[in-house]
Amino acid sequence: MEDESKADFAKAKNAALRSLKYRLRSEKELSDKLAQKGFSVEIIKLTLKRLKEIGLLDDRKFADAVISSRLKRPFGKNRIRLELVKKGVDKEIIDEEMEILSDGYDELSVVIELARKRALKYKDTEKDKIKQRIYGYLTRRGFSTYTALKAINTL
Repeated sequence: MEDESKADFAKAKNAALRSLKYRLRSEKELSDKLAQKGFSVEIIKLTLKRLKEIGLLDDRKFADAVISSRLKRPFGKNRIRLELVKKGVDKEIIDEEMEILSDGYDELSVVIELARKRALKYKDTEKDKIKQRIYGYLTRRGFSTYTALKAINTL
């Protein structure tokens, strides 16, 4: 590697490490960030390869962290999946991690609880309007239509 390339590699690696200091990132996110800073494709590839070798860049760990975090908030599986796709995580990894982490996760009971809490906000509103608002709220959070309707019908 030439001196200029070594300097660029060091700069790219430092930029990537600064970015990873704040939160985990997907390979695509980090690649885009380095490209935005003007690094060449070769330098970006070398940097990503090095970060993967030392275990600081792993889409599987990233997906795991995002899914765990979003299930606690709680968001629906559809929204979590979409977020990971937007961040450039491979669909196979998403499917595998979603299956592992959502095992034992009772989405319906979570949605029913969210719907009940939300209904308390609309005490003085007519029943149909409450159902519309709760349905919209639940679907925006990424829950399926089926699950949202089932939760609303239990109110």
